[in-house]
Amino acid sequence: MLKIFAFLVKLPELTDSQFFDHWRDPHGTMTRRIPQFRRYAQNHGAAPRAEVAGLASTPYLGIATVWVDRIEDLVAANADPNFPPLDADGDKMYDRSQLAWLIGQETIVRLPPPLADWRPAKILLLLKSGANPLDAEAMRLLAGRAIDSFPTLAGLAWVLPLEAGAPFDAIIELTFADQIALAAAWGKGGFLTDIKGPVDLASSRGFRANEERVIWP
Repeated sequence: MLKIFAFLVKLPELTDSQFFDHWRDPHGTMTRRIPQFRRYAQNHGAAPRAEVAGLASTPYLGIATVWVDRIEDLVAANADPNFPPLDADGDKMYDRSQLAWLIGQETIVRLPPPLADWRPAKILLLLKSGANPLDAEAMRLLAGRAIDSFPTLAGLAWVLPLEAGAPFDAIIELTFADQIALAAAWGKGGFLTDIKGPVDLASSRGFRANEERVIWP
């Protein structure tokens, strides 16, 4: 299954609350009309400014994640008659000139609870390669270190982009039960030191979020 990330910078005239409210509805509601979307979740940046200790922050207030079975399904979704109004609605909430995308194959290491109404806390590690490329072998190593560093992890997945030119070389998603569990785990430190070799920490970014599941079988 393919996973698509959309990195969203809110319009400056909107407050954070206005951005989140519009993203939930009507925008989130409109995504339900696209039959090719197998899953869809919104990662709402957690205050203050979605910061992750030890990593530079991003300009994003939201990161959307969409799952499709095949690249052909993504093409079909873009051709669906319900897609143009969904796409146009984005102009009411985010700065299209700063919109960025990443499409990749997801590898799930630890499957989080499948509950559609669960709203976990997450850290998205938006990684840049260090001395060597972040390939599948390197990602398995990083995932193993995350498992060792964070015993309370509720979920762990990583994605490598399918195409060159993506804004990041890899993404790791760490899922916790809530922001309290996230803060307690991340506050112990050590993980970033462990991954400093394969990862260029200065160019990598962190995004702390609350996940809201919109399409979730």
